[in-house]
Amino acid sequence: MSTSFLEEWGAQLEKAEALVLATDPAEIAELEAQFGLSQLIAVAHIIESTDWGVETFPQFQNGAGAFGDRLEALRTHWDNWKRA
Repeated sequence: MSTSFLEEWGAQLEKAEALVLATDPAEIAELEAQFGLSQLIAVAHIIESTDWGVETFPQFQNGAGAFGDRLEALRTHWDNWKRA
């Protein structure tokens, strides 16, 4: 993998993290507009494209599960994500 690919992936991951942590609808809308990324995609990005997400949430792979359940599970395990 090239450095630019890894840098871009890391930048997208930082945006995804901000969207996962946002709880205020106005803040979520602002971040989505700023990043060009929805909260739904942000959740999927962390759950389905990180080793930690795949290992921690096998039940949510390939888009399985309701968005609210996926978001809540991710927030519940957030401290583990930051240690990974």
